[in-house]
Amino acid sequence: MEKNKGILLESGTNEFEIIEFSVGNIAYGINVAKVREIINLVSVTAMPNSHAYIDGIFTLRGKIMPLVNLATCLHNDKAQAAAAKIIVAEMNSVYIGFKVDEVSRIHRISWDQMEPAPNIVDSERVIGVVKMENRLIVLLDFEMRQLRRQEPAKQAEALPWLLKKSGNLPSNHKMLRNK
Repeated sequence: MEKNKGILLESGTNEFEIIEFSVGNIAYGINVAKVREIINLVSVTAMPNSHAYIDGIFTLRGKIMPLVNLATCLHNDKAQAAAAKIIVAEMNSVYIGFKVDEVSRIHRISWDQMEPAPNIVDSERVIGVVKMENRLIVLLDFEMRQLRRQEPAKQAEALPWLLKKSGNLPSNHKMLRNK
């Protein structure tokens, strides 16, 4: 295989690519295939009665999408740099912005560098840990299956409702079935 093929990797390789970002002093990663773009922080409109992790909604190229505050989600009170960034990700045809402190770079990772998530508190959000030369990068589950940790009855409906109201979630999407 030719080196420096770019961001998309050929199937059958022993590698994948992640975008490294930080929230506070912790390095995290997301699979580059889920990221559509990275933007500077934009104006956000608060939504009443929304989930505690949702800062509000914003518009990008005519699409309204929610902004998930990863510092709040990850219980990292030391986070939120003045020059925060938004990682715009697409999951199951749904666009969501994730507010992070800083975006560092793209890494090409060998599967040998990745360890399974340790069995510790709230590790459902963690896919695994990437061993770098002198540090660790925590890979997060950006599908956010575990977004609704506190007050489950109320929060189970918060994100689908917000996405449906914004027009960003198809009416037949799996998050809205049986509603």
